[in-house]
Amino acid sequence: DEDSSSNLSQGRAKDLKSLATSTLKLGMSVLLDVILHSEFSVQHISNFQKMLSNALNSDYASCSWLGNLMLCPQAGISPMYLLTTGYLRQYIFDCLDINARVIACQLFASVISCLSYLPVPSPMQLLSLHSESFSASQYGSLPLYEKILEQLLRHVEEVPVYHK
Repeated sequence: DEDSSSNLSQGRAKDLKSLATSTLKLGMSVLLDVILHSEFSVQHISNFQKMLSNALNSDYASCSWLGNLMLCPQAGISPMYLLTTGYLRQYIFDCLDINARVIACQLFASVISCLSYLPVPSPMQLLSLHSESFSASQYGSLPLYEKILEQLLRHVEEVPVYHK
């Protein structure tokens, strides 16, 4: 009976972690796909971004998910909306709204920091992550955060003068 109770509580903990990760991913999608394209108050958006950044500190699956979306195009929230570029390019190189760019960059910095400090999950742990999550090695042998930094450095000269 004690073993079944332990298994039940482990199952609940895993379900809660899965729910937290899904909620965090939804929040990041709403911020990047909806809110930053709207007329919300910068203060409210900044508070939301800080909350998401704090939550990212311990969630490798969400950091990996957003890190991959920073690099490559993926479907957004709506099936009708397909990002034509990764979030990194969309917000750092192409975005004309300085407030949206700053808020997105702060979120991206949190992702890079999280990916650089959290241990990369083992292959078995990666298999247990959500099916929509990406493995850290999707882009080759370099860790994901290094791929993000590499792309930033490779395209830094493309940043328009009015962004500098």
